[in-house]
Amino acid sequence: MDNEKTKKQFISKKSYLPGYISKEQIKKLCYMQFCGELECTKHYLTDRKDYDSFLLYYVVCGKSFLKFQGTDQVLHAGQAFLIDCDPHQVYGAYKDNSCNIIYAHFKGGCTRYYYDKIVENKGYVLSGMDAEIIASGIRRLMEQTTASPKYRVETLSNTVRQILSDLLTLNIKENSPYEIAAQYARRCIYENKSLNVSDMAKSVGYSKYHFTNQFTAYFGVPPYEFIIKERIELCKSKLINSNAQISTIALDLGFVDTAHLTNCFKKREGVTPSVYRRKWRV
Repeated sequence: MDNEKTKKQFISKKSYLPGYISKEQIKKLCYMQFCGELECTKHYLTDRKDYDSFLLYYVVCGKSFLKFQGTDQVLHAGQAFLIDCDPHQVYGAYKDNSCNIIYAHFKGGCTRYYYDKIVENKGYVLSGMDAEIIASGIRRLMEQTTASPKYRVETLSNTVRQILSDLLTLNIKENSPYEIAAQYARRCIYENKSLNVSDMAKSVGYSKYHFTNQFTAYFGVPPYEFIIKERIELCKSKLINSNAQISTIALDLGFVDTAHLTNCFKKREGVTPSVYRRKWRV
């Protein structure tokens, strides 16, 4: 943690760690580094830069503030912020106010993509339902760190990714048709509904040809590949956190059969679903 100068004073402080994380997990996952809750005095202050992490920060009670990338704002209870901790940042208790906060540091995987999109659409300081997503997500992370270590890292990663996905898709300011279509696709996948590229195009009133070209330009991957990747992500969670047969998972997620799932999974993850399950459930 370079170039950091802090003046932190707490009435109480609880930190939660995820446990051992392998190099392979660091490369592939949106993984949680640590999270916690702080009951802060009026002297609480963090002033730093060059810290390789992203931060979710929620004010439970009291007043806090954030100075970051041109933002200079007081945060009241029920507000939150999301920042990249590499640029210079200053935050803490506001003036003579104490505050209680919960927070989570995370990085890796597709974190940068989510962060850039969320900040572009909503800014750094978040309120209302966005802040509630952050608060409930951080509390879920704290609970999950106390669970059995067997599947902990993958479970925490899924939660971080879900928080970021929910922030990205909730009330998108520009109402991009491609974000709306992506949200529609995720909902169909999680609800085990049939889905193809034509369905995504129809959800925003576009022809399949026009939609495919514009969606690919927007996300950097064709809609068919987007559907497969989202299904694979959900498949990974089911492989680790359930005892369902792989054939059942394949059909639930819209694959033709087990062979179809296996081919798609191995192409993207480098191993078959059964090998992946054995590896992460040891």
